[in-house]
Amino acid sequence: MHRIDHPTADITDPAKPKFTEGNPALGTPATILTDDWLNDVQENLLKVIETAGISETKGDDGDLLDAINALIAAAASAGNYAGSEILVANRTVTNADRGMYFHVNANGIVVTLPNPTLVPAGTTFMIGCGSNTGCTVTSPLANGIYNINSNVVTTTLPLGLRSVYRFVVAGGQYHVDQVGGEFSLSANGYQRLPSGLIVQWGTTGTITGYGGSSGTITFPIAFPTTSIYVNFIGDGPATVGNNTNFALSTRNSSGFSFVNAYINNASFRWFAIGY
Repeated sequence: MHRIDHPTADITDPAKPKFTEGNPALGTPATILTDDWLNDVQENLLKVIETAGISETKGDDGDLLDAINALIAAAASAGNYAGSEILVANRTVTNADRGMYFHVNANGIVVTLPNPTLVPAGTTFMIGCGSNTGCTVTSPLANGIYNINSNVVTTTLPLGLRSVYRFVVAGGQYHVDQVGGEFSLSANGYQRLPSGLIVQWGTTGTITGYGGSSGTITFPIAFPTTSIYVNFIGDGPATVGNNTNFALSTRNSSGFSFVNAYINNASFRWFAIGY
């Protein structure tokens, strides 16, 4: 589309020529409507209507409104992301990538966000990590990332496995929260919740020895801060029906140790909570 460019246009502002009714007393003619300008306006309006899949109807003053509403509804049903990209190499995100969803699909990838002071407030990026060893997001601004879940300010943020994080610019920082939890649904597995709380579970093999024999269990993943609860229950042989045969000795962020009181060739299932 273009502004009217006929010589009779009002060019008081040369960058924005406008129409004028003219002034006969001053010999200023009215602006002449040209075919190229009228056709340009017509085709630009019809482009919106045609894109929405609506047939133009002569005399119907609702075609354009119907088209705009249809396009808005279609965009809402398709989701709110500006686009998506699968990452298999390090990626430096730019201001032009606002609203993008990035899915990391290779080990050890580093995603560098733009300086949060140089992009509009409210700018959002979504980053999902599906790699086996995790991925890292970094800000060129020192302490430019504020982790809402952990209440920690940082420059570099490691992302958990099989998890999705939302980065929103606010107050010159990226405010980030985890919207999809990392997990492993195996016999010895875990679930990381968006709040930062982690639950873990597992089972032991057959434990031999009794009368004070001991052992150590390592969690599937270490709790970033601490474990706050560990419990277990006997799982065999048939004479083991509760956890009174085993006693918790020590626990930390990486695992716990136990004492087998008196049952030989026994096993147990355990459950732990931490953050």
